[in-house]
Amino acid sequence: MTPFQYIVKKNKWFTPTDRVLIAVSGGVDSIVLLDMMCQLPSDLRPIIGVAHVNHQLRDVSDVEEQFVQELATAYDVPCYCYRWAEGADLQAGIEYEAREIRYQFFEQVMMDQQFNVLLTAHHQDDQAETVLMKLIRGGLLEEKTGIPQQRTFGPGKIIRPLLDYTKVELRQYAAEHKLAYKEDASNASDQFLRNRLRHDVLPQLQAENPQVVAHLSEFAQELAELVEAYQLHLQELLVKVIELDEESLTVDIPLLLSHSRAVQKLLLKEGLKKVFQQEGQFNKQYIEETLDWLQTSTGNSRLDWQGGWQCIRTYNVLRIQRQDQPAVFKSTDEVVISVINQWYELSPTEMFGVFNSGIDQSELPEHALVLSIPQAAIKLPLRLRHRQPGDRMTYKGGRGTKKLKDIFINQKVPKVERDQAWLVVEQTGCILWAIGYKQCRLSNDAITDTMNYILVYQKDDAQE
Repeated sequence: MTPFQYIVKKNKWFTPTDRVLIAVSGGVDSIVLLDMMCQLPSDLRPIIGVAHVNHQLRDVSDVEEQFVQELATAYDVPCYCYRWAEGADLQAGIEYEAREIRYQFFEQVMMDQQFNVLLTAHHQDDQAETVLMKLIRGGLLEEKTGIPQQRTFGPGKIIRPLLDYTKVELRQYAAEHKLAYKEDASNASDQFLRNRLRHDVLPQLQAENPQVVAHLSEFAQELAELVEAYQLHLQELLVKVIELDEESLTVDIPLLLSHSRAVQKLLLKEGLKKVFQQEGQFNKQYIEETLDWLQTSTGNSRLDWQGGWQCIRTYNVLRIQRQDQPAVFKSTDEVVISVINQWYELSPTEMFGVFNSGIDQSELPEHALVLSIPQAAIKLPLRLRHRQPGDRMTYKGGRGTKKLKDIFINQKVPKVERDQAWLVVEQTGCILWAIGYKQCRLSNDAITDTMNYILVYQKDDAQE
């Protein structure tokens, strides 16, 4: 069994009944791949077809097309060719446009002729060059993983079976099997970054370490595996910390900040990427500034990014959106009251504060709801939250505790109002006040008593 046959058998990329399309340019790499595939034994060899794109960028393009057609005939496999008429007129962006045209054609052939696998002849040197190119250009970590050996494509998948072979090994195979092929003269030009890396950079690296191509290929593989692993974990965290919609993301600030700085950055970047699909426009500096701001800001504040984006903080909730979007404040799930004689914003229409007794009642907002609690009976901080299953509380005129659900039912409170009601909870978990509905047994009417805390809730109905 040849090394290539062993690789094919081990990976189980295809079966004899699969229809496999091989991209053949006429160069040594694709010619070797075609020969290796056609030499597979019947128990491994699939149904084979050849696809070739004539870019019409060089005088020999037509000769190469005819060469590939004759080769396909010699191997007794069908050949599908496409002539790119616009190629001869392009002055810039040729490499990118040519690649796009090739893969569009390959996908079309796969759909029209029922091929479910596409093979390309990318090899280990291509992988090393790709890794260097991506490191030079920058971008997201997951974009630096190099060329994947297999991924979904069109109606099936694309496979690169030669990624374990070096260019030297492919040339040796061609020489040993007396395979004819065409040299692409454009590969000698330093017009493209890949060629400059191939001609100038890689040889210098190989002079330092002859195994550098293999090491770069191993790096790409290990990085791809690492990214796959951390992405799985990241997605699990993401759904807990960040709520996504089409035009913004809403972040649970305490949950975000409970993780390490590195995880915080990954979560924000992943959330931004999913919502805006153009994460590159978000400078890494903005994410760093946002995390610094979250550590120091409190209450209701805003941070603007360049490029038309803004971060809006409402206590424990962060919303990132376009500046031209109306600000949407969602009622936070929980507000921690740790400072007295200060107002806390629960929502754009709701305020709450804990004040020392002796407060001038004339200074309280009109229609404010007020509760007086002995200071000795409670410890700060207090928490404001909405109801949870199993909540119970004591109340004036009652014995023991009673389910909050029953209190609401007895008072005929509609369900939507029950869900929106604020509960003031002491450190021990004791509910002091179901605001607007029930006060705990500890409450009293002595607003001027110097040993009391005065809890004040204000809702501005005019803004609703």
